[in-house]
Amino acid sequence: MEQKTLKHFGTSRLKAGADEVLFVPLGGVGEIGMNLYCYGHNGRWLVVDFGVTFADHHAPGIDVITADIRFLEANVDLIDGIVLTHSHEDHLGALPYLWDILKVPVYASPFAHAMARTKMEENQGEEAVPSLVKVKVGEDFKVGSFDLCLVPMTHSIAEACALHIKTSVGGIFHTGDWKNDPEPLISDPINEDTLRQIGQSDLLALVGDSTNAMEPGHSGSEATAAKGLMEAVASCKNRVAVTMFATNVARMQSAFRAAAASGRHVGVAGRSIKRVLACAQEAGYLTDRPIFVDEDRINELPRDKVLLLCTGSQGEGRAAMARIAQGKHPSIALSAGDSVIFSSKTIPGNEKEVARIENMLAERDIEIIEDIQTKVHVTGHPRQEELKWLYGLMQPKILVPMHGELRHLKAHARLAREQGVPHTPIAVNGQVLRLTRDEEPQIIGEVTHGRWGVDGDRLLDVDGQVFRERKRMMHKGLCHISLVMSDAGALRSDPRILTIGLMDNEVDDPEILTDAEDFAWDHLERLPKTARQDDQQVKGVMIKTMKRFFNDTIGRKPLIEVTIHRVGK
Repeated sequence: MEQKTLKHFGTSRLKAGADEVLFVPLGGVGEIGMNLYCYGHNGRWLVVDFGVTFADHHAPGIDVITADIRFLEANVDLIDGIVLTHSHEDHLGALPYLWDILKVPVYASPFAHAMARTKMEENQGEEAVPSLVKVKVGEDFKVGSFDLCLVPMTHSIAEACALHIKTSVGGIFHTGDWKNDPEPLISDPINEDTLRQIGQSDLLALVGDSTNAMEPGHSGSEATAAKGLMEAVASCKNRVAVTMFATNVARMQSAFRAAAASGRHVGVAGRSIKRVLACAQEAGYLTDRPIFVDEDRINELPRDKVLLLCTGSQGEGRAAMARIAQGKHPSIALSAGDSVIFSSKTIPGNEKEVARIENMLAERDIEIIEDIQTKVHVTGHPRQEELKWLYGLMQPKILVPMHGELRHLKAHARLAREQGVPHTPIAVNGQVLRLTRDEEPQIIGEVTHGRWGVDGDRLLDVDGQVFRERKRMMHKGLCHISLVMSDAGALRSDPRILTIGLMDNEVDDPEILTDAEDFAWDHLERLPKTARQDDQQVKGVMIKTMKRFFNDTIGRKPLIEVTIHRVGK
């Protein structure tokens, strides 16, 4: 597809015509996570998913990142609602932080509704709860001017759905996260006839999950992971802990059954697992779960009669598994001869954190069991043979790749073309893709987009001043110079220098700071009197001077901050 110069819509109002559908991803395309997709038709907007991603070293001091939604804020009166395809954090986790900017209705299946309600109650209180609307999976419903249906799919969470958006131009099939699992354990397999019928009912475009588009073969069934978990637990001689994604209700059920088969009592450690358990039971799942042993009674049981279900499969520092590995959990302990089963995949970017936890466990001679040894995990996203299967059923004329980094999107587009799909446009975050019945898909512009970091009670641009300065301090250290000067420019006392993350008392000569203060004094005295009366000139000279001093003495150029106190004439 020929790329033209993009029109910059920014945060302006943007109305789609009656003869088109506009697809505008604000998150989730060009990355994995932070899914937030906008569909415009006939003057109105529909938002699909409202997710977060998790921060890394590029955004120090925060844990959660959301999409920049200034475009939606500018068009809020045109938004009919938000629809959630399922309840993973990267699809609904932004609700506690962003919903009160838009305050539009949120539509979700029973399990996703329960998960969203608990999060919104914690953050927005009762005010937000009436905005949540529970809809039945597989049944038609309306959101403003949009006719919709949540189509049941299979994934690593209960009630994962595709969204069928029916418009006068044709249907949009937004797959959400999915896989073709013949034995999903807590739900039915995908109904092929339903997908085939949607494909035959004037389908305009399929917008599809690209996560595993580079992987050949099939993703594997949850039943396979259940069998592997059963075998792994049976092989453990002492206490066993299983850590997994807290939202994988089917995997929890498999862990409970593995515990029962080996005569073990179940203990649960971690707030998020307990929250998911409560939501799952509210939605009608895990009705036969065992009675859990209280955390403070676990150590009273024989070591070979305990199975612990723990949060922390991704190495999260505050999760139960991290505290157990460090020996800092208040009521649960593991020791030599015990086992930890990682029934999960390490998300890219979390490798170091997971390895840190595993090394702490290994240091204490605790056995680690992972997917590489026995099949205790399967992915939740479609591999190439499943994507081909979907194209064969639905016969789309347009495939729009989503949910993946650029390499995944391009692999998905290439695979679709090889299967005979005529059009495979790639629109990354912020771009406006125009879909019509008679014309080729075209990227027609770009809206304001980006990332906001959740910093306490505020949302900050991840590329803005605060995070730039934090990164500079993190990598270079900080030198703060305090000057007391008269209005006329005379120094009233010696400069005082404080450093953070720059000097090491065990390595560096303590006289360096004294020398730095003398160096600052000398350069200030060389300034003309009129320059010393100007705070900006003084700060500029001090920043330049101190960077040169520390570069010459310790080989570093720290962040320099200057405070000037003016005290009379």
